[in-house]
Amino acid sequence: ARASVNCWPSSAQGQSIVNIEFELQRTEFTLTDVQIVIPVPPGDVSVSQIDGSFAHDRTDSVLVWSVEVINNENANGSLEFAVQQCPPESFFPVEIRFASETTFMPVHVAEAVQSESGQPIRFASARELRAKDYRVV
Repeated sequence: ARASVNCWPSSAQGQSIVNIEFELQRTEFTLTDVQIVIPVPPGDVSVSQIDGSFAHDRTDSVLVWSVEVINNENANGSLEFAVQQCPPESFFPVEIRFASETTFMPVHVAEAVQSESGQPIRFASARELRAKDYRVV
């Protein structure tokens, strides 16, 4: 795995307190536009600690934790928030969205040539990886 995400819900004084951490395990990768989406119950969300930023989407009942870049210089992060008390399973599945210019297979286009003459031609290439469905259940 490129990164691990751990989620620890607990209860105290009528509230559920949730701690979430991420850790980039393969530091040769850079993840961008990272969003960690956590289901939350209806009501207020009180964020006490965060690396990055968040948005509380009341319509979809989720907390969206955003981290612009996760790389070898920013390989760890955490979020702590509290909501009204609810069962621990209410915070799962956690969904992770991200992009990366680093792919699992280091394939590069070295050259493009005209098929008939074999002469090099101008070309451009781009690599990108997007996570379609990455979940912590």
